[in-house]
Amino acid sequence: MSKLKPEQQLHKDVADYLAVALPIDCVFTSINPVSSKKPAAAGLSKALGMKSGIPDLLFIYKARPHFIELKAKRGKISDDQHSMIAMLISAGAVCAIAKSVEDVIAILQAWNIPLRARISA
Repeated sequence: MSKLKPEQQLHKDVADYLAVALPIDCVFTSINPVSSKKPAAAGLSKALGMKSGIPDLLFIYKARPHFIELKAKRGKISDDQHSMIAMLISAGAVCAIAKSVEDVIAILQAWNIPLRARISA
């Protein structure tokens, strides 16, 4: 695998952690984790229903959708992401932004999603 960009590395680290930490009754998936700046790929994603600004991770726990947007340490939320998060919250979803695996853990704990694993210091 080629060297990952900081946000991609965070995404991978979070996915690796979630694979062992989430309870079996919490389902999660990444949403379009490999985006492309190429117009043809972006056009196809849009044609297939991909919405601009949708957060990176979707969790379903106790019949409620939860979303987390992952950002590298210096990453910023785009206007599209702000708008989408507001729409998701309005629709009844729970949303948060994380910049580390530790942030994700804290968010999941705040959402009362039990974890089966901890990260070592």
